[in-house]
Order: sequence, then structure tokens, then C-alpha cells
Amino acid sequence: MDNPTFEALIASLESAAIAAESVIRQVPAGLWNDVIQTGDGGWTRRQLLAHMAANDLRQLVRIRIGAG
Repeated sequence: MDNPTFEALIASLESAAIAAESVIRQVPAGLWNDVIQTGDGGWTRRQLLAHMAANDLRQLVRIRIGAG
């Protein structure tokens, strides 16, 4: 992967994180424990956000290793 492509991917990830944070901050405090996904036993907003954050950390490690 060339450097411009890599930089574009990093910028895309950063903008996605900013957009996600903007939406997340709009969720009222009382709704974080409501089940919003009923497959696989049901997930609350809190659980879904924790899952997304854990995935982001794993991807960050992979990017850093891949980038050297």
C-alpha cells in the first residue's frame, strides 16, 4: 500500500470516529440500557458501543503493526 492510500484510509477512519461520536452524544442517558438488537440474546446500546470500541482498538493495533 502506498503512502497516499494509507494516509487516506487513516483520515477516513478518523472522520468516521468523529461522526460516530457526534451521534453517540445525542443518545439520552436513560436509553443506554435499552435493548436495541434482539438477535444473539439481545444487545443494549451500551453493549453495542463497548463492542464497537473494542473492535476499534484491535484495528488500531493491526494498523500500527502493519504500518511498522
